[in-house]
Amino acid sequence: MGAGPSTETSKQRRRTRALNQKIRDEAAKERSIVKLLLLGAGESGKSTLLKQMKVLYGQDKEEELSEFELKGQTAAIRANIVINMKALVENADFFIPEGQKNLKEEKEQLFQLDGTNQDGWKYDQNLCEALKALWDDELITTTWEKYRNLIQVQDALPWFMANIDRIFEPDYVPTKDDWLRVRVRSSGILEERFTVDGVNFNIWDVGGQRNERRKWIHCFDNVSAVIFVVAINEYDQRLYEDETVNRMEESLTLFRKYVNHDAFVRSGMILFLNKSDLYAEKLNRSPIRYIDKRPPEERRFDETRFADFKGPYCPNGASPNSEAFDKAYKAGISYFKTLFLNCYTRKEKKTIYHHVTCAMDQHNVYVVFNAVKVIILDQILISTGFARD
Repeated sequence: MGAGPSTETSKQRRRTRALNQKIRDEAAKERSIVKLLLLGAGESGKSTLLKQMKVLYGQDKEEELSEFELKGQTAAIRANIVINMKALVENADFFIPEGQKNLKEEKEQLFQLDGTNQDGWKYDQNLCEALKALWDDELITTTWEKYRNLIQVQDALPWFMANIDRIFEPDYVPTKDDWLRVRVRSSGILEERFTVDGVNFNIWDVGGQRNERRKWIHCFDNVSAVIFVVAINEYDQRLYEDETVNRMEESLTLFRKYVNHDAFVRSGMILFLNKSDLYAEKLNRSPIRYIDKRPPEERRFDETRFADFKGPYCPNGASPNSEAFDKAYKAGISYFKTLFLNCYTRKEKKTIYHHVTCAMDQHNVYVVFNAVKVIILDQILISTGFARD
């Protein structure tokens, strides 16, 4: 008589079946997660968008940000003020040399702080008063108003200076608005996990500076959609790493590379034209189209930009409530949108979705992300063959 299977063999088969089922379950679970990749150049607002999503959809979204989490940003916020004021004062002395003798004591106090040893900085009332005096100085104000697009100073500096007395209080705890504005350069890869209406999202944020971009490729596997973030207000600003390069041109170069990348053929592509509030703020004082007619010896670099923009142009000083401003605002948005959409050159058909966003506006982020969620889920159905494109 033949012998039946041994008890040990039966146990092995059961273990194998259980292991295979576990692998299938894990694979199904992984497929059900929507992986979003946030790409964009440095200072485009990616990290602020991610912060807003954390508040709106994070695991603790029903709770306020903890005091511990907020207080952990105190030193970074104060350092933002000092570092940006240093840059502003240095550039004021460059652009308006006759002001170099102004507020010498305050400048000396500011520049005594060694940029390589921020842990040793003393944020006392004397420093606070020196910073306020410098910010209120006429030549510093003129530099900010006329040359801010040419210097590496973050957009949030006016907010922090308006609140500097509160920020320099000994028991200062940052507010959510402070936390959203603090600039800490993204380094490496950050991942946040959210559940929105029963759908699990993994959002990956990678540093946008040039020296961080080599890490981007490590995030390219199984991406459901790419959200590419552009700071639309940076049409007249220079790159942090290379002041000869226009920031908007840098974003166009990046988008052209990744919208056509083989890794994203089946991924959704969504374009955020971000910082619309700051774009509106500068439009009536800094034209989109600019031809630099200065002699070469009078300029650090050629500031000519977007010579093919046809307008309508925004009159200098035009009221944001005027018809001329409204037409120029819309024309600029349309122009930049077209520049980015024309970057796609592959033969495969692809819809590039686009939204005008303001990362500081939580309601705007909420409305836009809900629209994006629908787009992404539809894209997944199409890519898996359950819906027609």
